[in-house]
Amino acid sequence: MTREILALAAAAVALLLFPPFACEDKPAPKVHLEMEPMERPDAGTAPRAQEDEPKDEPTDPKELQRRALASFEAGDLDAAIRDLDLAVRLNPKDAIVYRYRCGARLNKGEFDAAIADCDRALQLEPKIAIAHLNRGLAHLSKGALDPATDDLVEAIRLNPELALAHRGLCQVFAKRGAYADAMKSCDRALELNPKGAMAHSLAGILHQRMGDAAAALVHYNLAIQAEPNHAGARNNRGNIRMQRGELKAAIEDFNAAIRGDRDSSEPYANLCTAYFRLRDLDRALENCEIAVELQPDNPEYIFKRGGVRAEQAQFAAAMEDFNRVIELKPKHALAYCNRAILFSFKQDYRAAWQDVGQCQALGAKPDPGLLKRLRKATGRARPPR
Repeated sequence: MTREILALAAAAVALLLFPPFACEDKPAPKVHLEMEPMERPDAGTAPRAQEDEPKDEPTDPKELQRRALASFEAGDLDAAIRDLDLAVRLNPKDAIVYRYRCGARLNKGEFDAAIADCDRALQLEPKIAIAHLNRGLAHLSKGALDPATDDLVEAIRLNPELALAHRGLCQVFAKRGAYADAMKSCDRALELNPKGAMAHSLAGILHQRMGDAAAALVHYNLAIQAEPNHAGARNNRGNIRMQRGELKAAIEDFNAAIRGDRDSSEPYANLCTAYFRLRDLDRALENCEIAVELQPDNPEYIFKRGGVRAEQAQFAAAMEDFNRVIELKPKHALAYCNRAILFSFKQDYRAAWQDVGQCQALGAKPDPGLLKRLRKATGRARPPR
């Protein structure tokens, strides 16, 4: 029994993972969108908050901006936004303050609030390239591709050397499936910033989607040189290595991806697959559990967990997983295939034949050993109509 479940589950995970940014049946790696922060008034020279900073709130908007920038660079977005809120109250007609707060809110993931701030900045001063850039990235993060395109194109018109705007357009074109245009935008972003980790990662994804794994690896390697724990590049390079059978190297990449972004579910799901193939079922299940915890309604993660549980002889739990997969995704062919095996060993041959029929109707091929067992037990040659 377990050999058959293993064969089906192994085939399934292979279908799920390659390429990593393709059909709806395959979970796409998370793209880590690096947001443009606030344009610094004096890049590299902005004073940072001192330990003996006065407790009284400053009343100079410029001082509040400088303090907000220091908080931003220290990673304290809430403190930066608080200072910018006060700066707005003190000087509500200063476009720069709205632009800065837009950048902080964008990095915090408050996309609607970021858009509102950039709107106000552009009302006050229409030709701020950074405001168009940040508003475009906020629209992109919300999946609003048309306004994102308009803002990013305008940002480039105002400042043709704004690398992040070209990179943003690369993402827009990629989401539209216009890979050649996306590649042109990524190439331009990399001309302007050759060490841009995110642009290299995006270029890698594009090459991978176009079937050029070797070129994809070049860009993933460059992204990782620039940012060793870049979650997207590490996860995607790990996928290519796993496809090539380099499981230990793939595991190193997936673990590095987790160090870069512990809330990303894809590296955990991929670790589940890698350990499954190494026959380390305890670690496989552990990582599948984390992936499902992060995305409780992802049918592919639940399907993987069901395969691991079946291989560990946790048949009742595996049945629950396959049932849940079919509930979430009624046309998941391989879930029917695997559930049929479990039904056959419960001697529920009618249910097993029904699942075999569903499996075949959805274009999958049931395990030959399962069909042989069902024919012997029921005297039927095929599923009943």
